[in-house]
Formats: sequence, C-alpha cells, structure tokens
Amino acid sequence: MKNNLRKIICLLHYGIGFAWFGLFFLPASVWPGKVSFHFFLSIVIIGHQFIWGNFIKLHTGKFRPTCLLTTITQKLRGWAVSDPRNYNYSFTQEIFKNFGIAIPQEAVKLLAFGILASVTVQYFFFR
Repeated sequence: MKNNLRKIICLLHYGIGFAWFGLFFLPASVWPGKVSFHFFLSIVIIGHQFIWGNFIKLHTGKFRPTCLLTTITQKLRGWAVSDPRNYNYSFTQEIFKNFGIAIPQEAVKLLAFGILASVTVQYFFFR
C-alpha cells in the first residue's frame, strides 16, 4: 500500500512538473486564459514551497523551500521530516536523473525561478 501511494504521489509530482513547464508550449490561441493560469499556478507552486519550508524549519532549525509532495514521498520512504534527505532533496533532480541528466541543485533553483520570471513577464506584459 505504501509503495503504491508513493508511486501515485511520484506520478502526480511528474505530472505537475511537466505541466508547469509544458504550458510554455501550449499556444494562447488554444487556451486564451493560459497565461493567467500559468502565472497563478507558478505562484502556488513556488509559494507553497516557502510556506512548507517554514513548517520544516520548526523541525530542522533551517529554512529551505520544500515541496509538500516531496515531504510526503520521503515520509513514505521512511525518512523523518527533519532528515536532510527530505529538505535537501530535489524531485526535479530525480526526474532529470531518470533521463540520464545530472544537474546541480543550483540549476534546479535557476530553472524554477526562470520559469517564474518568464511567466511573470508573460502575465504582466503579454496577456
């Protein structure tokens, strides 16, 4: 049961990640509200990591933006919330690793903030 739930959460994580990035390739003519949706989705994705990171700080004494789905996955793997493998872990790195591409944690942060910046520019200047 735990293993199946972990797989479902991992698939959900994959889906959200690919959709978040994939929305760049969907023409606005197909979905006129795409830019607004993408902007607010980005705010939720990045924002919840800062909110959840503050919760994790209560257990670790350190602030690190952390995805709620990552914490759930790591908990199902048997890792405590205070375990560095939880808050130092990057699901994005795992996704890239599954495709044979190793990327550093800094690249993950740049990718996330690059997406947020691009979506913000689109939202305020091109919708």
